[in-house]
Amino acid sequence: MKRRPNGKGSIRHFPKRAKPWQACTPRVMVDGKKKRILLGYFEEYEDAEAVLNKWLRNRSPKINYTFKDVYDEWSERAYEEIAKSTADCYRAAWKQMGDLYDMKASEIRTGHFQTIIDVMKKAEKSYSSMHNVKVLAGLIEKRAMQYDIISMNYAEYISLPPAPTEEKEAFTEDQIKAIEKAAEEGDYTAKLVVILNYTGWRIGEFLELKAEDYDPEFKTFKGGKKTDAGKDRIVPVHAKVQSYVDELLAMNGPQLVCRKVVHGRKPNQYTELVPVTPGYFRKKMFTPLMEKLGITNSKGEMFTPHATRHTFASACRKQGVDPLLIKRLMGHSRGNDVTERVYTHVDIEQLVNAISAIIFYKMNKA
Repeated sequence: MKRRPNGKGSIRHFPKRAKPWQACTPRVMVDGKKKRILLGYFEEYEDAEAVLNKWLRNRSPKINYTFKDVYDEWSERAYEEIAKSTADCYRAAWKQMGDLYDMKASEIRTGHFQTIIDVMKKAEKSYSSMHNVKVLAGLIEKRAMQYDIISMNYAEYISLPPAPTEEKEAFTEDQIKAIEKAAEEGDYTAKLVVILNYTGWRIGEFLELKAEDYDPEFKTFKGGKKTDAGKDRIVPVHAKVQSYVDELLAMNGPQLVCRKVVHGRKPNQYTELVPVTPGYFRKKMFTPLMEKLGITNSKGEMFTPHATRHTFASACRKQGVDPLLIKRLMGHSRGNDVTERVYTHVDIEQLVNAISAIIFYKMNKA
């Protein structure tokens, strides 16, 4: 074993260890003191030398980062720049990766990620949950590449099960009537579902709307974040749901859609309005409403909130709304349409006319 030149770190041999070769940096300033940084133990001298040489090229201790270290540095900035709903999906995906937290990022390979996906598949986790794990793993691996910890993105080779066929079934006329009747009788969730049926918002977009996103002059909302085509789009309020929207605006909550939470005990008890998350809406509001009204799809399965978008799209098509306007209202990509996202008075008038054309009770009639 050659003696390394001064200032180039050290590689020492500990024969009783399973990985006997120790790599340490030269002395560097750490918290005001000169110290060597342990880069790890390795099975072969060449492995220790390669890691040490890489550190010397980068002059950075990040080569020894754990997977969690990389995630923490990535998420600190990323979560400030992406939509809350997207961040929540990534946080849920991160919880699935617990077995990798303390592993060195440099040692993680595709097989480690694949094991997580396989376990999730056996546990019958949703396809979207598994897809989110792959996406997040790819983002963390990309950051590790930026730190020169790894030379390739191993998450790219994760194999996901086939994506399920998207359920495109919409509510029937009778089901829409049942939901609207419940709304007229004062059911809060039913009112929200009726609004979704007449606007086509994605549930996450709808729940992120605030009172200031509403334009009282044109009676429109501006919102949407998922895609470039969906960002900051204009969606008019149908006359059918205007009173329900007015009720939400009058609540003066931190978001347009809120729920009441009671804190403390009498006589010091008080009520707080808190935002509704997509998960809470689906589990605690939408699904219970569907069960209460006995509403299922043609297979007898429970609808998801996404059915409201299919219902909206179906209504627009049946009423002959221009396909380009439907895409604009729903935030779908318009292909080669490079129209700037600037809405003139004419644009808004067209959107209002498109929304006003929706008459659900004629949807299923020839």
